[in-house]
Amino acid sequence: MSDLIVKDLVCLKLKASDKTDAIRQMAKLIEKQGRLESYEEYVKSVLDRENEFSTNMGMGIAIPHGKSASVKVPTVAFAKVKKAMDWGEDDDPINMIFLLAVPGNDETNANEHLRILAALSRKLIHDEFRESLLKAKNENTIVSIISSVL
Repeated sequence: MSDLIVKDLVCLKLKASDKTDAIRQMAKLIEKQGRLESYEEYVKSVLDRENEFSTNMGMGIAIPHGKSASVKVPTVAFAKVKKAMDWGEDDDPINMIFLLAVPGNDETNANEHLRILAALSRKLIHDEFRESLLKAKNENTIVSIISSVL
């Protein structure tokens, strides 16, 4: 279970009513993989973080994340949104979401959280990387693209 992302953590056509719904649906993917002790505790950590500061990165991308003792192993879930959605009042609409789940109980995991965020951010500024994710037709391709940078 050490892979950060696997095909069952990818949703190619997420239908969500708002960002809370999107986060809840994606957290369910993580829960189904047995990577959470408590779904509700993890979702609360992500929503608390989101309330502090929007995780909309621009360029159609949001990277909500939460550190929680209820996370068993570092995990990345990914979704393409079926119809671009608002992520915050002043934010540009988003069409891709990376949901990060990191155990929040020690220094090593805190560093892992920052490492994942930095690796994704470095690649997401490149048009060709974002385009490759948008054009990918199946979960295995998405996993391969994202795994190549993590």
